Amino acid sequence: MAEKSVKVLLLLVLTTLFGSCSGLKKCGDAESGASAILFAGAPLKGDFTRVLYKANMEAFGKQFSGIFLIKPVPADSSFRIVMLSEFGLNLMDMSIGKSGTTINNCQDFLKRRVIINSIEKNVRMLVFEPECMKNSKKCTDLKTNDIVYKTRQGLTKYLYFYRREGLPYRIEQRKCFGEKLILHLDYDSTDMPSSITFYGRPVKHTMKLSILNIEK
Repeated sequence: MAEKSVKVLLLLVLTTLFGSCSGLKKCGDAESGASAILFAGAPLKGDFTRVLYKANMEAFGKQFSGIFLIKPVPADSSFRIVMLSEFGLNLMDMSIGKSGTTINNCQDFLKRRVIINSIEKNVRMLVFEPECMKNSKKCTDLKTNDIVYKTRQGLTKYLYFYRREGLPYRIEQRKCFGEKLILHLDYDSTDMPSSITFYGRPVKHTMKLSILNIEK
């Protein structure tokens, strides 16, 4: 009886593992030609010196709000990320490059590796294109009719979703064992995201950004 229970448990674990590592539900051949939607790379790009967002973040049952500044550093192709409180207190200051991250300053109540890692991963989804996306496959989600670019690197699957407007509105990073990061993007009249929402699990956290100002 015990041996049978072990086999059933093992089957459930394997089913969960393969399910979490699977791809889209249904994906057909994508359109081609001059009107086809092209992969646009990282969603936050363009000619700007800095962009300011109103930020609200929730993690571990605690909520934080303030100003989220993103500033490209052309000298080394990195991005300076500064989170300020509504009263101007520097909550977090980090430099994120393609090869690593440097924490310049962080308040004690935010100085938890899980929170720092979550913010870093979220920003990377926003400002950097994963190298493996150069070999991505383009297809059409048969349920939503969205164009999807997808690829895998190691245990991580990357998915970029496009509607017919040609701008990415959703990015996912999925790992086996249920780890997932999701990025939602909304746009007003430009190709700069006006509203950005991050979700994560199993380390549950959300971060919502609403644009305040762009400096060219």
